[in-house]
Amino acid sequence: MDFYPDDDLTTVPLTPRDLVRLRPAMYIGGTDSRALHHLPYVVLDHMAEEASIGRCTHIAIELHDGDWIYIQDNSDGLPVAPYKNTPFTQMEALLRHIGYHKGQIEPDRYRSVGGIHGLGLAVVNMLSSRMLVQNDREGYRYEQSFHTGKPEMPLIRIPLDNPKQSGTLFKFRPDDSIFPQTTVDYDRLSQRAQELAYLIGGLHIAVHDLRTGSLQVGAFLYPGGLKDWVSDRVASDDRFHDPIYSRHELDVEREHGITTKIGIEVAIQFSASGTGQQVSYLNTVQTPDGGTHLEALKQAILNSLNQQRANLPAFAHHSSLQWESIQPYVTAVIAVQHPSPAFVSPTKVKLASTEVREPIEHLVAEAMLQIDTTAMQRVLTHVK
Repeated sequence: MDFYPDDDLTTVPLTPRDLVRLRPAMYIGGTDSRALHHLPYVVLDHMAEEASIGRCTHIAIELHDGDWIYIQDNSDGLPVAPYKNTPFTQMEALLRHIGYHKGQIEPDRYRSVGGIHGLGLAVVNMLSSRMLVQNDREGYRYEQSFHTGKPEMPLIRIPLDNPKQSGTLFKFRPDDSIFPQTTVDYDRLSQRAQELAYLIGGLHIAVHDLRTGSLQVGAFLYPGGLKDWVSDRVASDDRFHDPIYSRHELDVEREHGITTKIGIEVAIQFSASGTGQQVSYLNTVQTPDGGTHLEALKQAILNSLNQQRANLPAFAHHSSLQWESIQPYVTAVIAVQHPSPAFVSPTKVKLASTEVREPIEHLVAEAMLQIDTTAMQRVLTHVK
């Protein structure tokens, strides 16, 4: 049996819960403020994954006195079928079993996710002094509370007044015996919420700071997704064209002939602002040092501009452009979904997967054709 009952130390000297609480840095990178904020981020990643497959449209976050964090969605809820050959449900396994994740339940739908995939909800539970989970699904509310990851009561099932109601509510408080400081920063959490709303177009996320003396509210909804991301960063008077946008899902071949399905989404805006920026994401998490996906994006933009330059008589005699000369006039974002990415280092700040280069360059080259000749001439005139 591969489910570990956390209170059984006679057969397992150190349980997964013990390991998480003893060495939190192995799971969330430490116990500092950055690591603390990783706890609500993991819950948000779980809900964003539901949104990305069409099972969630709203997420509500509330910060309460006593450092309590409430996060709720309107998803289909956590699965509650029996977990393998145990007396536990899949919901309980997700909350207590390291290494068990939704991709094992529906591998065709859950292919990639941000955060600590396969560890997330269980790790948050184990690093919280208290957690209450209310899971509305198929006409019932499944409810259970935990203390430092250990159940305080058996899972209970209560009929819902509205059998169509669904969603999951997590109430948790980071454990002050592990984190020196347990107060979550509203601005920091709002920034992550806004980021996810851009990355998953149509997802509405509200953040309410209800702590005494604070009372801040933020709401984020971007129907255009990444297209809105670039539009919001460039003043309309500075734009040379409407935002370029493309999204594609395809199979790519990796080493040893293994085929992997990846998703690529890109938005590009050329402008006269001179404050261009290029940002990359992998599975909804920013890769601050870029990597192969960002390099491919830049190379494809540069190649396309040089090709257009050579085809237009007014610019044909000009020497080839270099990235450094056009970078200030390009605002672009690329997001890749990849089930098994490779990174340059364990910090996962720079993507190393080479199989994404060719499809990204092809996708961006096609997307650049959305710029008409008049707009392209304006771009080339400005960047020459």
